[in-house]
Amino acid sequence: MAASRQESKSILRSPDDALVALSVAGRVVLLLLVVGWSVWFSPFDDLLDRSGTPLGADYVMLYVSGETLLAGEADKLYDDRANQVRTSAHFPTMDSNQSWPFRYPPVTAWLMKGLARIDFAFSFAIFASICATCVGIAIWMLFRNLGIENRRIAKLAFWSFAGWPIVGETLLGGQSSPVALCLVMAAVIALRANRDVLAGALLGLCIYKPNIVGVFILGTLVARPKTFWGMLSVAIPAGAISLHATGFEGVQRYIELASSLATSAWNLETPFRKVHGLAPYFDLVIAGRGKLLAFLCGIPLAFWIGRQWRFATGTRWWLAFSSLLTANALFNPYVPIYDLLLIGPACVATVYYLVEKNRERLSEVLPSIIAMVGIWYLGPHLSQTLATSIRIQLFPLALLCVLFVQLRELFLTAKATPATSAHQRTSIRADLANAPAV
Repeated sequence: MAASRQESKSILRSPDDALVALSVAGRVVLLLLVVGWSVWFSPFDDLLDRSGTPLGADYVMLYVSGETLLAGEADKLYDDRANQVRTSAHFPTMDSNQSWPFRYPPVTAWLMKGLARIDFAFSFAIFASICATCVGIAIWMLFRNLGIENRRIAKLAFWSFAGWPIVGETLLGGQSSPVALCLVMAAVIALRANRDVLAGALLGLCIYKPNIVGVFILGTLVARPKTFWGMLSVAIPAGAISLHATGFEGVQRYIELASSLATSAWNLETPFRKVHGLAPYFDLVIAGRGKLLAFLCGIPLAFWIGRQWRFATGTRWWLAFSSLLTANALFNPYVPIYDLLLIGPACVATVYYLVEKNRERLSEVLPSIIAMVGIWYLGPHLSQTLATSIRIQLFPLALLCVLFVQLRELFLTAKATPATSAHQRTSIRADLANAPAV
């Protein structure tokens, strides 16, 4: 018992021990996830798990969307019944009442045509491999830009991030969020190099899943207005591809559907317990308008954070970046658990800021940092489990506390920093372009 207490004290007082413990936890989570998934899907005779969910889960709708365009039936892309029939053809033993509606832009279905030509199981294996690679590259880009050069620390941090439960669920759940994660981190590298148009183009590629970075893009446009041209350079061909793939009626149908999903009340397609962010809370203020109200409230916040990010330097630059990602997770109209993948860099960047700021008294603030990491690491799934019985998500409230800490630091550092002249601002951006971490 005494040894246990000593170990606990060591973890709370030693950053190295805390990181080792987190990396061990990450590897254990990965092992349990793989073993549990294998048992849940055995004996692999019908590609359905024991609950009747097909291999890849939500990947089914992506695969079927590509099949629909290949079959020349673009008019049925958003026809839920037609999608259900096509899905049942791949999984004859699946419950015929299960629905996997397609809710992405037409350009996403067009991009899926290549993978839809392949056998479903092999197609999912390729897709999952691409997404896993995106996660790995995103982690590498994040650590490299933060200046984590110690190979041992980088390795421990990698396993800590890779073992985050949301990473595993996202990969096995057939979600495309890892692609957006990689694009966001690549855009950050471009911003650090002062290549705003390129950064905008990278963020513009997230148009395949527009809801995932809505608030973040608003803040980025405020911080770096030139990113607009990069986004536009992607939006125009994406629109042209959508028109080519589904025609005007298909694009109009998607716009109507997206508008409905962004403003309507919750429905059974996405159970309440799986929805994070503050939109459900805003729904209590104006019934049926929580999604719209959440996004509207996020606009001025994104504007303010973007202004702080615009001329921030050093660790404060990373603080503004992480604050914007946190706000993005809270105020986007629709935030399923898979889209919380983007708060991973936000947590890492915030911890980096706190460690650098409190380096002289790190042992004193370490318990608070560990608590923040604990909220990030376990909060989403614990909250989702509790929501089944208490009918409310607690994680958004915990994440709101994290955002408060981030905004408070941004505000205090803004007051402590003298006003920056136009000449100094140009010099700052030049320094960022030549930063060694890039």
